[in-house]
Amino acid sequence: MAISAQTLFHFTQYQYLQSILKSKAFFPRYCFEPFINQEDFIVAFPVSCFCDIPLSQISDHANTYHRNGIGLQKSWGISNGLNPLFYLQKESYPSAIILDIFKSLLEKRKTLKDKTIAIETTDPIFIKAFFELISYYKPREGRNWIKETNDFEKFTGATAKSGDKIINFYDEREWRYVPKINFMEKTDSVPLNFKLKDYFYDDNIFREDKFRESNSELEKYPLTFEASDIKYIIVSRSSDVNNMAKFIYKLDGSIYSADEKNLLVSKIISLTQIKEDF
Repeated sequence: MAISAQTLFHFTQYQYLQSILKSKAFFPRYCFEPFINQEDFIVAFPVSCFCDIPLSQISDHANTYHRNGIGLQKSWGISNGLNPLFYLQKESYPSAIILDIFKSLLEKRKTLKDKTIAIETTDPIFIKAFFELISYYKPREGRNWIKETNDFEKFTGATAKSGDKIINFYDEREWRYVPKINFMEKTDSVPLNFKLKDYFYDDNIFREDKFRESNSELEKYPLTFEASDIKYIIVSRSSDVNNMAKFIYKLDGSIYSADEKNLLVSKIISLTQIKEDF
């Protein structure tokens, strides 16, 4: 059995899956996570996330995030510049190296009024390249930041466990699309391609309006696909299969041809079927 799949999966809510199919594109969104294993320094990267977990093992991942998703050819992802993440073990030498570089840069930083960071430097190209690169790094394990609660994810429901939920991110086999945003300015001050979490909060209250506004600015950087790139359309339950098929057939003919709609409908599978048959 292959350790990785030849498919890149993206899981999301049902209505967002419909939006992805209708627009034939993924739009990056700001994703909160600890920066280089520093849980007291939460930042938000603009990304679209995928994984290459084999279909036979995808159920646990879907249950952790969302039970609806889309799988596309890995060759499509490679041709569009997607890349698997680099996972950093806390207290490791590579983690220490990157943190040392970051700390040296912070000595030259200033926080702007909009709570983004600018670095005073004579080499803005290096700064830009460094912060673009680290958007592909993630802790090997850690806690998920929940933006609405302004805290890390906790165990909930009827469980013997309590406290913070520790996740092995390494098992997620994440691939990422990070938009190539031109952050260069005419000055020596270079805004970075992530925002401090505080940018989205006022007095520890999450600003949904500011989050939506920031994400809408990323819509000029779509990651597009064609019907032929799609391998799977995953819905939560078997009863959702017909609903998704009806949605696809009702899409405007300028989006998908009749043959493409038939192709897409043939790709629909439920998470229930996957658990039973793979």
